[in-house]
This record gives sequence, C-alpha cells and structure tokens, in this order.
Amino acid sequence: LKWSGSIVDACHFNHDPADANPERLAFTYPGDYFLSLEIPTLLSDLNAAERGISAVVYKNGVALDTGFTGSAHTAVVNGHKESSLHLTLLLPDIAKGDFIEVFVGKEASAGTVTTSQATLYLEYIKSSREIFYATGDNTIGGVGFNQQNADYISWTESIEDSAFIHSDSASSEKITVNNSGIMDYLTYIGIPLDASISGICDGMIDASDRRAPQIQLQAQGATISGGYASQGFIRCKNDNDQASLHYSGLAQGVADGEELRVKSIAEGTDYDPVDVPSGHLANIFIEQIDTSSPTDLISLSGTRTVASTNWNSSVLGSEIQWDSSQLKDDSEFSHDVAVNNHQITVDTGGDFLVVYNDHMSSNVKNANNTISIEVNGNAVEGAECSTHFTAKSQGIKQSSCSLVFPLLNLNAGDIITIKSAREAKIWFLQLKSHPL
Repeated sequence: LKWSGSIVDACHFNHDPADANPERLAFTYPGDYFLSLEIPTLLSDLNAAERGISAVVYKNGVALDTGFTGSAHTAVVNGHKESSLHLTLLLPDIAKGDFIEVFVGKEASAGTVTTSQATLYLEYIKSSREIFYATGDNTIGGVGFNQQNADYISWTESIEDSAFIHSDSASSEKITVNNSGIMDYLTYIGIPLDASISGICDGMIDASDRRAPQIQLQAQGATISGGYASQGFIRCKNDNDQASLHYSGLAQGVADGEELRVKSIAEGTDYDPVDVPSGHLANIFIEQIDTSSPTDLISLSGTRTVASTNWNSSVLGSEIQWDSSQLKDDSEFSHDVAVNNHQITVDTGGDFLVVYNDHMSSNVKNANNTISIEVNGNAVEGAECSTHFTAKSQGIKQSSCSLVFPLLNLNAGDIITIKSAREAKIWFLQLKSHPL
C-alpha cells in the first residue's frame, strides 16, 4: 500500500508521502505499539467471479506472523460487491529505526478491486498501561477452528502485566484478571483462517463447500454481550480458501479472579477443517480499563437504528440508536439514552479512537449491510465495515463487524453518528447481540 497522506507524532514516527518509500512508516522511539488497519473494498465488475482480498503487515521487510487479514469476501450475486479488511494487533519490542509496510493481494479470482481509502493507525503504549498480549495457532483439543463441539483457543503469552495471570502450560486458554475490584477489559482478537491445510477445500462445488468458523469472548464461561466474531466465511471455490475473524470490544464488569477465554465453534453445518495458516498466528490484546473514574471514555450499546430493527432496510442507511450507556466521561462527551440517542457529542476537541463491534443474523441468502462513521452528518472517508455477508447455505446465518478507526482533529460540539445501510440483497438483517 502506498500511503498518500499521513498525520504523525514525530516523537514516535517518521513518514513523508513525498519521500522515496511512501509505503514505509518508520518508528523513532522504542517500545510497544498498537496497530489497526481498515481497508474497505469495492468490486467493480459484477459479472466476475467472487473475490477474496487479503493484507499482510511486514516489519523490516519480513511478514509478521500475526499480521494477516482476509475478511474481504465478495460474492458478486445479488449486488454484493462491497466488503472490507480489518486487523488489530500489538507490535511488541519495536526498536528505533524499525519500519512497517502493508501488502495487499488476491485470495480468490483475479480482477479489479478498489478502495475508497485505506487507513493505518498506530499508537504508542505507555508502560503505565496494564496490558496482556498472547498468540496461538490452535485450540486446547488441537481440532482447529470449525468444530461442531466448542473448544477454547490456547494462548502463549508475550506480555503479561500485573493485572493478568496466565500460564502457557497449565490451562493455557484461561486469562485470569488480577484487580482490586470490578473493571472492564478492552479486548482485540484476530484469527487468520485456512481451509486447505487439514482438508480439501478448493475444487469442491457441491452443497458442502461453505465454512464459517466463529469465536466468542467469554467471562467465567458466559459469552459477553456482543462478544462474537462471525465474519470468517470461506467459500472453497475459485481459490477462496482463506479468511479471518476479528473482534474488538469491551468485556464489562469482570471481577478479580475471573477468567477470560475465547471459544471456537462452527457457525454453520459444515464441520470440515479450518486451521491457522502456516506461518501465521492468532493474537489477543487486552487492556484493563479502570471504570471507577472513566477518563476520556464513552461506552454505549443499542439494538436498532432510528428507522427500524432491520439493519438492512435502506441503501441510504439509518443511524444506530444508543439506548444504553456503560461508561461516560461527562467532561468529554454528551449523550442522552432517550433523546436523539443516535448522536454522540464531543464536548472538547481532539483526537478520538472509535472501537465498534456488532453481531448480526439474517435468514436470507447473500444479505450484507455496511457500517459507516459520520461526523456532523458527513461520512468519514475509509471508516466503513462491510463484513456482514450471510450465505444462508449450510446454515450460515450469522455475521459480524469489527471497526477500529481514528477520528482526528475534532472540534468541540462535533457530533458522531454510526450508520447501517443495505449493500446487497433487500431482506431483514437483525442485530443478534448488542453492538458497542
């Protein structure tokens, strides 16, 4: 990817779109960094075969084992031509002078796919923040990520601050929180997927050629509200044998000693194998949020748009209503859960990071809705998520979106809204669990 524009903190980064390597972003300060990548995609030829697009993050010219995303699937049929790539991960132990690049390419049939704007966000993680970071490549039972019976992902830790307790050898699926009360945990998960390693995928053109692994974030054995990732659809046709799952959200009200785990299960009725691709790893990044005095934070949830409980009703779209508030810094944000509850007002200017997730369900073949962020009624370029494709075949009716996007240079009084609009087939697409 060639980055044509950038806003950088010179204390930590170096990038100039006009220099000899505009595709490279260099680090000027050592430490740990959080990365988010968002790439909406558009298929220009509706007569073409379905497409799959992937991206990989490279550091110093070498592909990162956690840097793969393949969530951009377009089926072409019923007007389905939009999708998106999403990725979050931690870059630990960055050295001064290191640089990263993002490579994109096809995962299915060749053809023209464009983007309105790709966005790369990087944030330095101060040592005072309590974080946990781990990677993995399988479940506890070693059965992969598309099994009929649920299993938990096994993790190998890279960073374990004092707010967390984890063992790589004993019950490695469990991440125990170690706090002085009840707190929230901002969690990001990425799972690269490949259906061609343990079983046949390419070349199958029958009714059993669709696979849809799903993950669920659980606290004390119960899936948290909205804690699903269901965008890992694999068609097993036209070289489309890879995908990825992504989750970003808040595990709320987790008490001292309680355990966070990530459950893996097949969403449809095709239980053929799906694995982590060779050379890649799943990753989980968790940060403890002190809810006793939320600073610079707002957390909201809802179940419908202004127009309807059908999130797929209009190509023009409708704003999401936020009728429940979990956290709010009253000095930074204004929001009413009853009046104009689709609007979030910024009371002081600055830079903000939007962390959005949802979990949808549809009983129709080839439905897809697009989530977009607006400021003062104007769409933010590149702030889109279109990973709600539902195949319906083989019982695949669920989907999800994970969108992590920076809003820079906002002014006091600016209003943030998030809209859902129909992208493909007209049909009912309902929220299955709360977005956040």
